[in-house]
Amino acid sequence: MLRQENRLYDRIEIKEKIQFGYYKPQYYGISRDITPDGMSIINDKSLVPESNIVVNIYIVMQDKDDDENIKIIEVEGDIIWVKDISDGLFTAGVKFKQPNEELIRLYAAKLRARVNDL
Repeated sequence: MLRQENRLYDRIEIKEKIQFGYYKPQYYGISRDITPDGMSIINDKSLVPESNIVVNIYIVMQDKDDDENIKIIEVEGDIIWVKDISDGLFTAGVKFKQPNEELIRLYAAKLRARVNDL
């Protein structure tokens, strides 16, 4: 039986490098998707649900000259769930403690791009 999700926002796929940890970012992974109030990450650590986490998201952006720049966005959150997805890989859901304006702008831009592709 499929579990129905009651979510306020659609998930937007966003595959970016991340660094994360309980008190400071020290482990590496990638983001999977994002909403204005949370994200899911893929990593090789079995994180503990209900624990605090700090995540640095390394957003690759292109400037007007088509050069790539990396913008680091740091967010704090709580680990809501953890799933074992394969040998040594886990996915985890993170709920942000407070909204991050830069991530909200990124989410809105990705959502607009997705709608324009329809």
